[in-house]
Amino acid sequence: GPWAIPGSELLIFPGVIGFALGLLSLPFLGISRTKSGATFFALGGFSLLLSMIIGAVVGSQLRMLAFGLAANRARPLIVAIQKFEADNARPPASFTEVVPRYIPKVPRGLPSMELVSGEKATKGYFGNPWVLQADVGTGFLNWDVFVYFPKQNYPIRGFGGSREAIKDWAYYHE
Repeated sequence: GPWAIPGSELLIFPGVIGFALGLLSLPFLGISRTKSGATFFALGGFSLLLSMIIGAVVGSQLRMLAFGLAANRARPLIVAIQKFEADNARPPASFTEVVPRYIPKVPRGLPSMELVSGEKATKGYFGNPWVLQADVGTGFLNWDVFVYFPKQNYPIRGFGGSREAIKDWAYYHE
């Protein structure tokens, strides 16, 4: 799925290599014997770099679109948790208290998420009685988080990074 792509950070290396080849070939552009080869490497390297940049931008936009869809799909789960909370005067301790009584199953198409409730939620998540949290880092040294706070009181910075609002959820870029 689009939530975490193991090894995706390695996609930067072709662009870096292409850029390096392009830079290394620049001094040879003036030498007639190596001019065509240097031109080929320079254009190829810069083309590879440009492709990597375009791919990264488009890929990031598609990833955020997928999280918007996930926010929509999670709506029935949020409603089920709210119904449980209204019926029991407390949030559920886990999904097993909500499924299947309040919702037949956790909706498909969601990143793997945790229901945090009780004291851990109120103390660690700005007074929210419960929180949905998905760790959605894209690989090596990346700890992005996708969260839902019922109070909608998301900090601008948190979880080690900056916030991007996605519907009534927050995505924190580490």
